Amino acid sequence: MVLLAGATTSDILAKGDLGGIMRWVAATILALVFYGGAGQALAEKRVALVIGNSSYRNVPSLPNPRNDAVEIASLFRSAGFSAVDARRDLGISDMRRAISDFAEMASDADVAVVYFAGHGIEVDGANYVIPVDAKLSRDFDIEDEAVSLDRILKSIEPTRRLRLVILDACRDNPFLKTMKRTIASRSIGRGLAKVEPAISDTLIAFAAKAGSVALDGDAKNSPFTAALLHNIAAPGLDLRIAFGRVRDEVLKVTNRHQEPFVYGSLGGSVISIVDAPKLPPPPTTDDIVWNAVKDSTYPAVFEEFIAKFPTTPHLKAAESRRDELKQAQAAAAARIPPPPTADEIVWTAIRDSNYPAIFDDFLGKFPASKHRTEAQSRSDELKKQIAAAAARVPPPPTADEVVWDAIKGSTYPAIFDDFASKFPASPHLADALTRRDELKKQIAATQAPPPPAAEDIVWAAIKGSRDPAIFDEFVSKYASSPHIADARQRRDELTKEIAAAQAPPPPPADEIVWNAIKESRDPSIFEEFSAKYSSSSHVSAALSRRDELRKERAAAAAPPPAPPATDEIVWNAIKDGRSPAMFEEFLSKFPESVRSAEARERLKALQAVQLASTNATLPAPDTTRQREGLTAIGIKVLSDSEEAALKQKASFKECEKCPEMVVVPPGAFMMIGGVGECIETHHGIVSPQGDVRPFIRGWPLRCHVCGMGRLRRRWGMQWVQALGQRLGPRETTGDQHFLVGCQELCSLVVGPHRQDVPPPERSRAGICDASGNDVIVLVGSLGVSGAGQLR
Repeated sequence: MVLLAGATTSDILAKGDLGGIMRWVAATILALVFYGGAGQALAEKRVALVIGNSSYRNVPSLPNPRNDAVEIASLFRSAGFSAVDARRDLGISDMRRAISDFAEMASDADVAVVYFAGHGIEVDGANYVIPVDAKLSRDFDIEDEAVSLDRILKSIEPTRRLRLVILDACRDNPFLKTMKRTIASRSIGRGLAKVEPAISDTLIAFAAKAGSVALDGDAKNSPFTAALLHNIAAPGLDLRIAFGRVRDEVLKVTNRHQEPFVYGSLGGSVISIVDAPKLPPPPTTDDIVWNAVKDSTYPAVFEEFIAKFPTTPHLKAAESRRDELKQAQAAAAARIPPPPTADEIVWTAIRDSNYPAIFDDFLGKFPASKHRTEAQSRSDELKKQIAAAAARVPPPPTADEVVWDAIKGSTYPAIFDDFASKFPASPHLADALTRRDELKKQIAATQAPPPPAAEDIVWAAIKGSRDPAIFDEFVSKYASSPHIADARQRRDELTKEIAAAQAPPPPPADEIVWNAIKESRDPSIFEEFSAKYSSSSHVSAALSRRDELRKERAAAAAPPPAPPATDEIVWNAIKDGRSPAMFEEFLSKFPESVRSAEARERLKALQAVQLASTNATLPAPDTTRQREGLTAIGIKVLSDSEEAALKQKASFKECEKCPEMVVVPPGAFMMIGGVGECIETHHGIVSPQGDVRPFIRGWPLRCHVCGMGRLRRRWGMQWVQALGQRLGPRETTGDQHFLVGCQELCSLVVGPHRQDVPPPERSRAGICDASGNDVIVLVGSLGVSGAGQLR
C-alpha cells in the first residue's frame, strides 16, 4: 500500500513513525469519503441522442458516420445512461422530429448528450448540421434544409447538471462547390465557426477547431470518434481531462493536421461518463493503525498506540508487545560481541592484494596469525608472477596505509591501540589515538542512548511530505512540539500549491534507486538492485552493468600480457605491403619466424604479379642471335636464369671487360643526365655514326664493350617517350622495366633531357655528383656508363 507522501507503511514502521501511520489512516478515510460521495453525486438520469448520417443523396456518401454512431450509442449504454436514442441517415423532417422528441426526454434529465456524425456547414457565423436529403443549391436554402446548432442547444437547455454536444461534422464539405450565393455579403466558412454557449455547464466539442477541416480517416471510425471511444468512458475520469486526451490522440494520429476543440465551461465538481468504482466502508482507525504497527520493533510505537487508543481491543496485545521489546532491548544492551582480532581485520583487507610486500609485512607483524600459511603462499605466488611479467608492477601502498583504510571505520578501540603499537611512525597515528579515545568514552557510557522522542521521529518522517492533511494531524496530535510552527507553515504552503495545481504522483521506488546507483562502480550494488527490484524495467541494465564492472575488475587484477615477438610486430606492419623487397628482407632477418611460410607465399604472389605486369604490354625481343654471336667471339653472356637469380644491390659483369653493374630496387632510380655521346635532333637521338639507338634522356642503352643493347622482354628497338616530348613515330610511356648493360632495373622515371645538369663526378663509389645530388654511377675500366638520382 502506498502512502500519500510517497513512503510505504514498511518505511514508516522502520522509523517507528506512528504519526505517519495516523496521517495515512486519515488520508485513507478522506479518500473513501470523497469517492463514496462522488459516486452518490453522479447524475441520476442521463440521456443521449446519437445521429449518424452516411448515405447522402445529392453528394458522395461518407463511410464512417454510420459506424461512429453505432459504437458511440453502445458506449453510452454501457456507461449506464437511462435512455439512448440512436438514429441514422435522417432527412430534414426526421431530424427535426428526433430533436423535438429528445427535447422532451431531456427536460427532466441531469445529463443530456447529443452526438452527430456527418456533414456540417457554417453560414454567416452560424453552424448547421446537414440531413441526408439536403440539396443546398442556394445559400438561402440553409435554414429550410439544415438544422442549426442553436436548435440542438435549445432542445437540451432544461437539463439540470450537464449539457454536452459532440459534432464530428467538420469534414471537407462538398455542398460548397455547387451552392449559389444569393447575397454577396453572406460568408460561408471552411469547417464550423467558433461558438460560446449562453448557458453555463454546457460543453460543445468539435472534431476540429473553428475554421479547420476534420479528416474522415481510413479506419472503421474517424480519428475523432476513435479517440472519444478510447478516452471518455474511463471510470471516474473528468470530461475536461477526457477531452484533453482526445485532443492529444487526434493530433498524434493525424500528424498534427487536426486539432479537436471544446467550447464552454463547467463548475468545480468532477463529471464523468462512467461512474468511479465504489469502495467499501473503511475499517476503524485503531484497527488500521494496529495492522500497520503490530510488527514494529520500537517499544515507543506501542507506548504511543496505547496512549492514543486506550479503549482499543488491541490494548493487551500492544502492552505485551511493548514489554517484550523492552526486555529484548535490555538483553541486547548487556551483550557486546567480542571485536575481531587485528590480524583478522588486516587479513580481510589485504587477502585480495596483488602486492607481495603487503603479505611479507603481514607475516612480520603477525607471525602467530592463523593466516600465516595463506599469506606466505600468496606472497610466493605474486613474486613468481612479477618475476615473469614484462611490465613493471607499480609500487604498492605502505602497509600502514592499507591497514588504516581497513580499520578507520571500526568501532572497537582495541583495534586502534593495536595499530598505534604496530605502526608508531605512521602519519595516521594521531588520528588512530583520537579515534581510540572517542570510542572509549562512548563505551564508558555502557548504556545505549535513549531513542528519540516520538514527535521528533514523526517530524523527521513527514517533513518532506506534500500532503497538507499530514501536517494538520501532526499539529493536532503534538500541540506542544517544537516543530509546531514549521508544521503549520508547511501545511499552509502545500494548501496553496494544491489549490493551484494537482501534484504529480511520486516516481516508483525502483526508479529513484536506479537513478541513485546507476553511476556506481561497485558490482554488488547492481546485484542487490536486481534481487530487490526483480520486476523493474532497469533489471536488464543493472545486470549488464554488474557484468561490465566484474570484467573490469578481473582485467585490472590480471597480470599484464607478454609483449608480442619482434617478428610478429614486423609482420603486422608489412603483411599488406605490395613490394616484394619487404618480404625478401623479412625472410632474411627472421628465417625461423612462424610467419615464414606466409611471407614466402606473399613474395611469390607479388613476383608473379610483377612479372605478369612486365610481360603484359609488349612482346619480348629475340636476343638469341645476339647471345650466339657474343658466345662465338668468347664473351659469356648471362642467361635468363642467371639474371633472375640476381638479388637487389648485387653487382655483376656481362663480360670480363664490361663495366660493373648494380641491381637497383624498383622505384629507387631516376636518370638525371647523360654522358654526352649522343646527339639530339628534331626527331630523336642518333649516335655519331648516325644509327638510331634506344636511349633514356640522351643516354644510349647499349653496353659500349659487349654491345648488349636489347631491352629485355619488352622494348626491342623502339623509341622512348620523355614526358611528352615527341621523339619518333613509335612511342611508349616511361616508368617501365628495362635492361641496362644486360641487367634489369625497375621503374626508371623518364624525363626530358637537361643540358644544364652537370655530369657526375667519376668515382668508384658513385653516390654524389657536382651538385651534391645522390646518384647511382655504373663504373668500369672505360669510365662512367650511366648515372641517375635516387628517389
